[in-house]
Amino acid sequence: MEATATDWLMVGIGAACFGYPFVGAWYWMAGGVIFYITRERHMAPPDRPPLIEHPPPISILVPCYNEGDNAEETLATAAAADYP
Repeated sequence: MEATATDWLMVGIGAACFGYPFVGAWYWMAGGVIFYITRERHMAPPDRPPLIEHPPPISILVPCYNEGDNAEETLATAAAADYP
């Protein structure tokens, strides 16, 4: 029995619907393991980031519109930011 174009199309769709997610999942898992081995395990923990010798300057933007009642508290909190 000879395979028709419809048969090939059904096989191709089935292979793509199963194969692409299967191969993609292994690709992402392998990438995660490689990233952990080469970079992430040598990084500082998130709760203790490394100190920056010369921190970059920053700007604090406080958008306010009809915030007269809350402006004093908001600006005091922004001014008390712990940044060198």
